[in-house]
Amino acid sequence: MVYATAGRSQPEYRKLKEKYSLFDITHQPELCAYVTHLPVDNYHTDAAILYKDIMTPLKPIGVDVEIKSGIGPVIHNPIKTIQDVEKLSQIDPERDVPYVLDTIKLLTEEKLNVPLIGFTGAPFTLASYMIEGGPSKNYNFTKAMMYRDEATWFCFNESFSRCIC
Repeated sequence: MVYATAGRSQPEYRKLKEKYSLFDITHQPELCAYVTHLPVDNYHTDAAILYKDIMTPLKPIGVDVEIKSGIGPVIHNPIKTIQDVEKLSQIDPERDVPYVLDTIKLLTEEKLNVPLIGFTGAPFTLASYMIEGGPSKNYNFTKAMMYRDEATWFCFNESFSRCIC
């Protein structure tokens, strides 16, 4: 089975990225559907991968996330305490990420002739970004919470896992 996400190798995608940010593309169903279609159209892949970023669920639950060029995701309100965890909302897809549902609807209405694969970041990956405040090579804050503040770690994972699943 061959599948691919849209990416740097595609001139059409590079041209769009000159004008639109990642969040711009993912929040506009027509653009997002177009980008999702690119690998299918150009490479005749066996499946389409919904063009999204693993950070998609974070803003709706109350995380102030920004994608900075050359850095990646930066979290302006990292999770440090159980009170921070309690401030997080649960996600309601119709209310919080209608653009994802609208993109899927567009793709299915277009009679996409291959399976559509959706994805999200794994709970540990997203949790680490949220605790560290951004990318990390050593996960010091995450490990510290896991070992020194188990109650917050378990509360966070219980709440957050329900959110993204």
